[in-house]
Amino acid sequence: MKIFGFCLLFLFTAAPHAAEFLYIHGDVSPGGDSPSGGEPFHQMLLTDTGRRGMSVFREIVESKGHTIRQQLDRETELTAESLENIDVIIFGLHQKRWSESERDALHDWLVQGGSMIIYSDSATGGHWGQVGAQNPVGQTVVNNLIRRYGMEVTVDQANGVRAVRPPPNPTHPIVADRPVLEGEGVSLFAVSPYHPGEILIPYVNDPEVVVSGTPTIPHKQNITIENPDWAALVRMPVGEGQIFGVFDRQPFWNAGEGSDITKRDNRLILERLVDAVGGSRE
Repeated sequence: MKIFGFCLLFLFTAAPHAAEFLYIHGDVSPGGDSPSGGEPFHQMLLTDTGRRGMSVFREIVESKGHTIRQQLDRETELTAESLENIDVIIFGLHQKRWSESERDALHDWLVQGGSMIIYSDSATGGHWGQVGAQNPVGQTVVNNLIRRYGMEVTVDQANGVRAVRPPPNPTHPIVADRPVLEGEGVSLFAVSPYHPGEILIPYVNDPEVVVSGTPTIPHKQNITIENPDWAALVRMPVGEGQIFGVFDRQPFWNAGEGSDITKRDNRLILERLVDAVGGSRE
């Protein structure tokens, strides 16, 4: 009986689910050509330990017992079969516009419990000095994926470093103690008030929220949602799954220009984000 009881205890205290993460990236030249045909501009690879890489984020994922791999967007097809063993997808800087059938497969995967993380940046289209900070490449590919869920992302605001935190008394574990999220330039999330989005960190001109910079939004072109709520960090439930939107790429890279994973509470927020998406889908 003691052995049987021990076995039951072991079953209910087993190690957490080890999730499979897929990180999707693109390949663009500084001038905006994709594929780049040469030296890509800011791919932010998991394998890159340099300032503009994402090796620190990879270490966070792996330190929690999960696995993560990177894949080029144009070599990726989203189907029920390709998504079957994936728990989390992170859409980094990428240029592929996903087909309707791929978006439907992604939707079904989300409904069944998949988790998705997404962000946008002017660097999706190339070097801002050549293609313009408000080039719509990132906005187009991201909105192609999230618009059906009552969310849209702006073009890059290109207005410097911005740091924001949740208002008092947040409830979600990621932001329970009001950590500070910092980005540079930032591409905000417009969230429909008619969808069940949970704005974890709003982007509003409120002294309870603003830590540095003034959260103005001068560039709202191509936003079609009327009277949206604006978010720096948002969670959108989709069936049994969820989408997390982060207002910039800078919190993810090692030590690049502007902000990075070491600034403010960026690393802590990402660690908690990994915990939030890395749970079991069973």
